[in-house]
Amino acid sequence: MDIVVPYVFTTPWGVITFNHTGIDKFNSYGEDEYYIGEAAGLDAAPLRVPTDNRPQTDGGLVHDRYKGPRPFVLTGALIIRSTRNSDSDATGIRRNLMEKDLMDAVESIEKADGTMVWTPRGLTEHSLTVRAHTPEVTFDGIEWRTFSFGLIAANPVYV
Repeated sequence: MDIVVPYVFTTPWGVITFNHTGIDKFNSYGEDEYYIGEAAGLDAAPLRVPTDNRPQTDGGLVHDRYKGPRPFVLTGALIIRSTRNSDSDATGIRRNLMEKDLMDAVESIEKADGTMVWTPRGLTEHSLTVRAHTPEVTFDGIEWRTFSFGLIAANPVYV
């Protein structure tokens, strides 16, 4: 899972880009950013592994395996670089606006499709059609605002 490349999250609400500056500007001043630190489940879809007991004998019937829907959880941080003092009103206002935008984007795909697109270094573009999978975006922390939310792709194969 290449987390230092940009991820473009397109929803009916609008577009949010994660990791748009890359890892080399993590601690510098500049643009505010949604930064993904972990994408659990995005690297592989779970397998459906149906089996049945053999009737009237030992052993079982092992059926073909298919990939199931791909649920994944994105965890990261809101990086506020546009203000230099983390205690300032400007920082708090910007943080609140970024939180609201992310919540609105995720809520807009509860009943409609969105897309997540990224291009791992050295590979071709990956794209998944996604929907909200957890009931809400959760935020934690005061100085560093972290976020976590789940998405699910019905088609587990990148297109």
